Amino acid sequence: MVISNYRCGVCKGIPCSCGAQYSAEWTKAERDKAMAKVTVNAGPWKDIAKAALDHLPPDARMTGEDIRLYMMRHLGVPPPHHHNAWGPLIKSGINKGLLVQIDWQTTKTRISHARNTPVYQVKTVHPWDRQKSVMLNG
Repeated sequence: MVISNYRCGVCKGIPCSCGAQYSAEWTKAERDKAMAKVTVNAGPWKDIAKAALDHLPPDARMTGEDIRLYMMRHLGVPPPHHHNAWGPLIKSGINKGLLVQIDWQTTKTRISHARNTPVYQVKTVHPWDRQKSVMLNG
C-alpha cells in the first residue's frame, strides 16, 4: 500500500512509497546536511557575517529576523547568496554561546510569514574568548 509519494516526513515514521522511515534523528541529519551545503556555498559571505555576530548589541533580545535586519542595516553585512544561509549563521552564534534562546514570538516581516520563532539573548563575548574561537575554528 502506498501511503505517500512525497518525501516530506509527514507520515511520522510510517514507511512511505520510497520505503524510508522518518524519525527525529533522520530529520536532524537532513537539516544538518542542508545547512552544511548552504554554508559551503555562501563563500566569503559566511566569514563577513560570522565576524559581525560579535558586534550585535550586548544583552539585546533578538529573533533571527531581528539579527538579519540589524546586521544588514547597521553592520553592513550584504545579503547572502540564498536566504537559507542565515540559519547556519544563527546556529553558529548559538554554538559559540553568543546567542541563548530565552523565549518565542511571532515574526514581523512579510517574508518571514508570521511564524513562531525563537527569541535570543545576545551574550557578551570577551576579547580572549574571540581569540580562542578564531584559533580553534580557523
